[in-house]
Amino acid sequence: MDEITRTTTAILDGLREGLKDPAHAEEWVRLDRRYRPLLIGVARRLGLGDADAADAAQEVLASFVRDFRAGRYDRERGRLRHWLLAFLRARVADAHRRRGRAGPSAPMPEEILDERTVADAWEEERRLTLLRAALEALRARSRTDPRTIRVFELLYMHGLAPQAVATECSMSVEEVYVARSRVAARVRQEIRRLDECWDD
Repeated sequence: MDEITRTTTAILDGLREGLKDPAHAEEWVRLDRRYRPLLIGVARRLGLGDADAADAAQEVLASFVRDFRAGRYDRERGRLRHWLLAFLRARVADAHRRRGRAGPSAPMPEEILDERTVADAWEEERRLTLLRAALEALRARSRTDPRTIRVFELLYMHGLAPQAVATECSMSVEEVYVARSRVAARVRQEIRRLDECWDD
């Protein structure tokens, strides 16, 4: 949980101190845990399968570490998010080119990877990452009934209808709505707290 609640600045400062020393592996782990799921999710949204998305995320993170160690990353010239997305766009385009187009009507990588599409994919994945982290924090640090948290998760992360959630959780539909309301306020508060840490 530490990597989700640390600011991006703190992670980068830790990298500055530690990544130059290969024995200082915990800084890489923090960076990896924060950004790998995001990068994989964005790559999937941009049309890659699971294996290609994981490969693209690995290449992006390895490139960042290499450039960071070489002193080529300068935060004053742009946010980490922009740097990562520029590399990811290139990796995703390469994967689409390697795979080849499915047919004459398939979109070219340039059509899939316009800046707005990539930025939207990042924001949606970031939102889901913070939502997952907020639910994890509620489970770990609050006395909220786990079944109540599960109701919220099924409604908002899995898109189930209230009737289906009621059946799965052995509750009435009215109880589902009450549970949702109880958790929603806590989740919003937790997301605000986490969002302040993500200063990228």
